[in-house]
Amino acid sequence: MKDMHITVIAPYEGLQKTVKRVIQKQQPFTYNVYLADLQEAIPIIQKVDDKTDLYISRGGTANVIKAHTDKQVVEIPISGYDILRTLLLIQDDKEEAEIIAFENISSDFNEISQLLGIEVPITSIHSAAEAEPAVIKAKASGRRVIIGDTVTNDFAQRYGVEGILITSGVESVKQAFEQAETIRQVHLFHDEEKELFKTLATEMDESFLVVRDKEIRFKNNALKRLEHQIDVSHLVKQLLEQLENKMPSNEVILTLYDEEKPYQLKVQPLGKKGYFIIYIREIEQVIPSFCSPFQTDELTLPLVLGTKSELVNQFDQLVESNDPILILAEEGSGERCVAEAFLANRWALECDLRKQVEMGELFQTQMPLFFSHLHTLSESKQKEWIDAATRYKAPVVFFCNHDVKKDWFGDRILELPSLTARLEQDPSFIRTFISRANSRFGKQVIGLKNTAAEMQELCQRHSLVSFRDLIFQEVEQAQSSHIHLEVSQLNHEQEGVICLDLSKTLDEMESEIIQRVLKEEGFNQSKTAKRLNVNRTTIWRKLK
Repeated sequence: MKDMHITVIAPYEGLQKTVKRVIQKQQPFTYNVYLADLQEAIPIIQKVDDKTDLYISRGGTANVIKAHTDKQVVEIPISGYDILRTLLLIQDDKEEAEIIAFENISSDFNEISQLLGIEVPITSIHSAAEAEPAVIKAKASGRRVIIGDTVTNDFAQRYGVEGILITSGVESVKQAFEQAETIRQVHLFHDEEKELFKTLATEMDESFLVVRDKEIRFKNNALKRLEHQIDVSHLVKQLLEQLENKMPSNEVILTLYDEEKPYQLKVQPLGKKGYFIIYIREIEQVIPSFCSPFQTDELTLPLVLGTKSELVNQFDQLVESNDPILILAEEGSGERCVAEAFLANRWALECDLRKQVEMGELFQTQMPLFFSHLHTLSESKQKEWIDAATRYKAPVVFFCNHDVKKDWFGDRILELPSLTARLEQDPSFIRTFISRANSRFGKQVIGLKNTAAEMQELCQRHSLVSFRDLIFQEVEQAQSSHIHLEVSQLNHEQEGVICLDLSKTLDEMESEIIQRVLKEEGFNQSKTAKRLNVNRTTIWRKLK
């Protein structure tokens, strides 16, 4: 507020003229000066209130203004000089005079008159309605001079008594304008501070909005950019529904979805005026450092579950459960495909329990969770994690390739068969892999040339996922209708050595290396990228 517009309402003409003389030297202000007393000021207030920053007036008129506006009102004081001048003016007629004034003025007159030894009867009034009876009573008591404010002076003249108006001098008007300047400086400071905070809020990197009465009142630039990607109003609507249309009194964190992608919404109350700030964070921003986004193995449920009705029926029962589920299997047996179904086909986080994991921070994400290597923890720690997961509202899947204490899971355990068992039960998965590889690489392979003994050895050395990758690798290179998997090649691979065909192009060899490391890292692209010392985008681009 560089310039302040002031409306001055003077209750008597002399004050109006004094104000006009003083304001000629007041640079930071613009003014309008009106002459009106008490209720006469109301039409003026109604006319100018929208354009007025501050009012200046005096006595009862100032009180009327305060009752009809929420703007600040500065009162022109009755200074000690004003009282002294008035008392000296009437000292020769003090026996026939009486002061009738509002309490704030009469109390000052009382103190100064006692100091000067000028004894003058004083009557305090609390409203303009009390002025007339007070004047009538004073006249009946023989008073010939009534000293007071404008309203008292008017009644004195009406009843034939001499009225002396208590006027405000130049020093009192200057004091009022000094107070107005102080107020202007305070407003200027707060306006600058408010503008600074608004700029900071607007330019903050974190997306947030401010809500009051279930309506959005402010959005920063980061949130406006986010609106180009997601339906923010839909997320806010979901939030209100989850909170049963009642905004919380404490901080609340929820994970909500827009078109199947999760977003974390943190709600915080702002003061006591019903405002709430809602931070909207993309899930990548809030994933704890010890976690990573859940990676599927790109298998299908029919293939993983096979034709064994007992396994299919068990899965159908477990998928309806709200409690944590344990998958027992060798790594790469399709556990990720099954877990994806249990996790409601939504974004989830995966955690390796061999690492240092902060339970509180993890459960605060409210996202579906996939845990591996539960068996590496002590029994007490296993129980602690399972109990915490049971209380957790989102789906949780534990995966182990070793036995854990099954009693803790009851009948919520799904055990997937090994590759050798699959080969014995239903070898059709081989045909499925060859068919998909043909579709990807444009080949016409119709089968394997391996013997039964070689197939047994292959199944002992491979998981379902790594066997699929081996099929894909051979089909890509196939020059005939059948492929053959070299068992001798497996020995080197088990030792961590990749055998490269130097007749391939550099891109083909690079792809083979990435596929092998990806398999060894459980198809976790982040871990693969870190091991190969490249970023995830490079891995993703190379695999396209």
